[in-house]
Amino acid sequence: MQSPYGNQSQPADSAPSHSNYAEPQASGPSSLQAGMLNELLRKQLTPDLPSTKIDTQAVTITQTQANNQAPPLTQAHVDLVEQLLEADTFERATVHQLLSDVFHLQQDLYQQLDMPDAWRKQQFIGPNGLVMSPDNCLTSMLDDIRVRSFIRGIDAAIKDKVAKQANTAQPKPIHVVYPACGPFAPLLLPLLAYYRHHSTVDARQLQVTLIDIQPGAVANLAALVEQLEIDKYIAQINCQDVTEYQDEAESIDLLVLEAMQHGFSREGHMTFARHLAQFMPLSGEILPQEITIHAQVVDANVEYVNQWQGAKQVSFADTKSDALNQRIDLGEVVKINAQTLGSINQINLDENTSLLECNTLEIPSLPEDHEPTVIFTTQIKVWGEQWIKEYDSGITHPLPDQNICINFTPTEDRPGDILLKTGDSVKFYYRLNGLPGFLPMCVDSAQHEG
Repeated sequence: MQSPYGNQSQPADSAPSHSNYAEPQASGPSSLQAGMLNELLRKQLTPDLPSTKIDTQAVTITQTQANNQAPPLTQAHVDLVEQLLEADTFERATVHQLLSDVFHLQQDLYQQLDMPDAWRKQQFIGPNGLVMSPDNCLTSMLDDIRVRSFIRGIDAAIKDKVAKQANTAQPKPIHVVYPACGPFAPLLLPLLAYYRHHSTVDARQLQVTLIDIQPGAVANLAALVEQLEIDKYIAQINCQDVTEYQDEAESIDLLVLEAMQHGFSREGHMTFARHLAQFMPLSGEILPQEITIHAQVVDANVEYVNQWQGAKQVSFADTKSDALNQRIDLGEVVKINAQTLGSINQINLDENTSLLECNTLEIPSLPEDHEPTVIFTTQIKVWGEQWIKEYDSGITHPLPDQNICINFTPTEDRPGDILLKTGDSVKFYYRLNGLPGFLPMCVDSAQHEG
């Protein structure tokens, strides 16, 4: 395996040359009174205690094991993927427990690594969005529906690609690139451990490039790959900004990318996808296959409070039909897939500010019995039948935009407010720089018709 700091964009013993900033506050003011919903989400992202007593010290021992027994770290990954791929039904409590077992062992390995404290904690806003600290990425492994959908989707995509490659005159390994993967690469490394354990897909058929800008994430990835004994699958682990990736010689057959927060905001998913798409052949595939964002008008109390009264967990399956029926869909803001990535018009306002043109929607008549709130809802088609729907994950939690004021005027002037009324047309742009997200603009109806 190449050095874990292969193709690095800065020396391995230094942090990226960005200024540190405090983490921006999540969107949505306290007026939404969504504390109960947030508490449900926090519980789902909190690990359970291991279901059996696990000797976490075993992650540091040599890989020679008696009776072919896999080390605890490897076995936990294999058990997880067996459940995700082979179980007839999705038992969410079972999956969460297996994810928790993996999390505890991964966390133990992460804490044992000798690295500067700054590598664990640094978090900054780069040119393409928020770069989370390795410390803040640890619990992504516990986002159960997201992990399950991606692992099932990636497995299907890899096997499809491997089968097609086997029928070519000169079969070669398919090349998978996973950028902004964090310290655990949770959507792919468990699958590689499963492949190795069951001899399902071998390293002659599959080569993986992992990319992360954080030196702490890269150091942990190298250690985790070694402990799982999956180094033969790893072509390289690059410590670099995703937009600096320039491997012209090795095309990307499968791009695994998830760098977003709810409402398709804050992180650099769009910029990364548009940059890496240029290294993909026509036969290349991107996971997720499609991301669709809608703007909808809701009663915030119904959407975020009332429908979650008495709920034990949060997912699309747990939403209430009454709340969904009260929504008013303004329409599709943008659809992101392999075809639209290159066709969306980009507007460069200056050398540091770029916007993508999205759709124009019309404001319909709205009920007058509440102050309307506009939310951005996300549906993600990972691959085939694997979907992540609203509320299934932190990345698909509906995002309110309190700056869009329809048929009312705020009691005080607020920076960024846009005042709209029934009959107005609103055009959406997508900011690529700073903190990515949607920018609504009221457009003249005559201009829109022209």
